[in-house]
Amino acid sequence: MRDTDVLVLDCLSILIIEDSENMSTLLRAMLQAFGARRISSTLTADTSADDLYHFRPDIIIMDWYLNSLRASEFLRKLRHKDNPHAGIPVIAITAETRKSVVIDALSHGVDNIMSKPLSAQSLYDRLLILVTEDRKIIRINDYVGPLTPAHRAMVAKEIMDQVQRLASEEADEYSDDTQSMTIAI
Repeated sequence: MRDTDVLVLDCLSILIIEDSENMSTLLRAMLQAFGARRISSTLTADTSADDLYHFRPDIIIMDWYLNSLRASEFLRKLRHKDNPHAGIPVIAITAETRKSVVIDALSHGVDNIMSKPLSAQSLYDRLLILVTEDRKIIRINDYVGPLTPAHRAMVAKEIMDQVQRLASEEADEYSDDTQSMTIAI
């Protein structure tokens, strides 16, 4: 996409999960300004399973701290291998910007995280990334979703464990060969 291209969201369905009606209204207004026409919003993540089935969103924008159900619990259910909607991109929004919160959100399968207060430009930029860039979706155990830093670390550890196991097996074989050569002499 060139800098002069404009992203129009009129063909996308977007679900907003936000327990603040004011923030939900603000998000809806921003999305409508970007051309989005199919927007649904809910105040709780509890009702979102039904919304996913009926509304079939292309993107979810959700508050990381919801009053009813923690966003991490919602994402655990969303990213489960048996959920047909597991691959839906998710943008989390939060007023909490501590590194631990960002890492927690990303490790639970958020594609992108934004800090409040939001600007229309930053939301547009995040949506542009989700729509135009190739997302890496992985399946590890019961998880289906974006490749996160936590998953990269898990995969790297698994690879290192395999390398160490192979090195250990080769060392054992080399040791056995050396002992048999010593005995033969």
